[in-house]
Amino acid sequence: MRKLISRVFIMQWIDEFFLAKGFCFLKKGESALFFLTKETAKISVMTQSGRSANLPVPLSQSQCIMHNDEILICGGYENNVCYSYNIVKNQYKRICSYSKKIELNGHCVVKLVSKDKDANDTLLSFGGMKKHTLMMEYSSVWEGKKNNKKKRNYNKWVPFADNDNNPICIGKEEDNYCGLRAVISGSKHHLLFITYSPNNMNVFNLDTFQMVTSLMLPHCTNLSFHCFALAKENEMLLFCKEVGLSIKYNEASYNFELCTLQVCETMRQLKSYGYIRICNSILFFGGWNDNNKLIVKHFHRYSITNKTWTIFENILPVPLHSCAGILSDDNSAYIIGGNSEDKTTTANICVKSKWMEEAKAKEKQQRIEREERSIIERNRFEIENMDENFDIKKLKQKKEMELILGHWLRRFVTKKGWIPEFDMLISRYLMMKYFKPLKIFENQCDIVYSVKFSSDGTKIAAAYDETIRIWDIKSRKRIQVLKTRSNDIQFSPDDRWIVSCGNDSVIRIWDANLGTEIQTLEGHFGSVVTIQFSPDGKTIASGSCDATIRLWDVASGKEINKMGNFLGTINSVKFSHDGRQIVAALDTCVEIWDVSSGEKSNTLSGYFGCVLNAQFSHNDHFIVCGSTDRTVRLWNAKTGEMLKILKSHFSDVKGAAFLPDDQILVSCSLDKTVRLWDMKFGMEIQSLKGHIRGIVRMDISPDGNMIASTSIDGAVQLWGAL
Repeated sequence: MRKLISRVFIMQWIDEFFLAKGFCFLKKGESALFFLTKETAKISVMTQSGRSANLPVPLSQSQCIMHNDEILICGGYENNVCYSYNIVKNQYKRICSYSKKIELNGHCVVKLVSKDKDANDTLLSFGGMKKHTLMMEYSSVWEGKKNNKKKRNYNKWVPFADNDNNPICIGKEEDNYCGLRAVISGSKHHLLFITYSPNNMNVFNLDTFQMVTSLMLPHCTNLSFHCFALAKENEMLLFCKEVGLSIKYNEASYNFELCTLQVCETMRQLKSYGYIRICNSILFFGGWNDNNKLIVKHFHRYSITNKTWTIFENILPVPLHSCAGILSDDNSAYIIGGNSEDKTTTANICVKSKWMEEAKAKEKQQRIEREERSIIERNRFEIENMDENFDIKKLKQKKEMELILGHWLRRFVTKKGWIPEFDMLISRYLMMKYFKPLKIFENQCDIVYSVKFSSDGTKIAAAYDETIRIWDIKSRKRIQVLKTRSNDIQFSPDDRWIVSCGNDSVIRIWDANLGTEIQTLEGHFGSVVTIQFSPDGKTIASGSCDATIRLWDVASGKEINKMGNFLGTINSVKFSHDGRQIVAALDTCVEIWDVSSGEKSNTLSGYFGCVLNAQFSHNDHFIVCGSTDRTVRLWNAKTGEMLKILKSHFSDVKGAAFLPDDQILVSCSLDKTVRLWDMKFGMEIQSLKGHIRGIVRMDISPDGNMIASTSIDGAVQLWGAL
């Protein structure tokens, strides 16, 4: 499909696409759109009951650095001891302690990048409520001291010094470094970017030991215990409550370029969360809610590429804030320490990479679904605002081009190729049906109690107070009138007969061509409200005010089974498409019955009104029902689980059914509308308006290209697919 699209044709749509979408590349200071999706997931965590050993001591506000298979835990709030956690051995060893003169409260630790690949890792610790600037050359405590006999200061915190061994202090005396955050970047990994309260950013050159430049960050009021992560070289992301910033630094000009990023609602009140940068995302753990003083158990995930947020609710085993996050070499996330309720924890929680990959796959699927939802919503708006002569083919061409161009632009920006799921999205949209009014067959004062298409889709029949009228759809001519009072009617599968039922308790079978009555079925003791032929045409099911469902043999006219013990009127009976089950709509519930045994197999309950109709999907996997509680409900036919509640109608839902592809639901209501719904999302696709009074019945043609609806004022309206 996309290979056939010429460059000229694409360019014809470019301008209109950009205007319609309101698309523009972000400039400095502008905001990007964002989405928040919500997930409830179970993750694989390792706590004290699993494989990760607890911390030797309770810790909060800790700083962690990865060193091969070790997590170096560099102290915490009012705790100066440093440990190494060996991931493979699942054990801890003490490294050293900060000097007793050092009071740790909101400090920061980063790993310096050495030009010597064989050199030990050098850690830089600085900041905090009472500032310090220290360094430590780390040699693994798990390898012993044999390789470090000549080194006197390894695994000790010593003053940070320049090349002449002069001590260096990072930060001015008046700077508030409590809860500061910092990252190392630059073309030579020589720049230390520091963010701190209230809204400051400094750039410190680790080669010259000098401050290079500084910046007052806009919109920020209290930068502390926030998120500050590296996106790529000299580009950082900052999140602090309601503020999100992308910060780019130009080494040559010493200039900054800022762009605002949206922060999802559930993150705007949080601070003191743990976070890690993983692949193209930032994962946030827990946090403290300033508004309600609550600690949360959620994960938040921010996609750097797509600028989208996902929340995973109640994931952590305990509520946490002031915890540290670190990513291991196998892409497992470790959450170290933190405060839970009123105590400091010894938690060491491992989130396995497998869960994060599953979360990424879910987010990809959610992006596709968001796009589908957006298509449905935009198209519904455009169709409702177009005149009656619009061409759906032109609209679909336009929308297809918008889809392709929009996808192409996103992939161009992210330098990724086409994905098969997008082909499926376009195909699904192109197959979606929309309808327009075709003809009103009758517009009398009599109420139309039922309307049905013939099985071949060439005729339509409507039941009035005194007659059943049959029309040829193509010629629009009335071809037969049957004189009888009917509550419900239906053509036989071969279209030879019509069955009707009425208030006289009698079921009548008519010759559809001659208009003559050929058989009566008697046995009910009250008005017969609903009838239907079985798919093979050999059986008729009927429901009555006598609170029974009866099955009749068409050939002999005899009753072959009776299903009773109902509490009220049977409002609707329908066979499954394989003929093995019957679904019955009752006053307050829906029941499913086995045809061969006559036994009830399931009950669908939970309604707040009378259930007026129920019908199987064409594959018999689902049941759709309409009710006086104004809802359309979708059920799993096998398990009885309610899948969706569709709410848009303003009055009783008198009918509900599936189009043949089982992807679109159709409902009608006393609110004078026929509505089409996307079954996957439960979204309204289209609202068909035109009836003057409430709609009482509807039917769908076998090919799904026509809908017939009838109303209290006697109108029989035909709607055709665009």
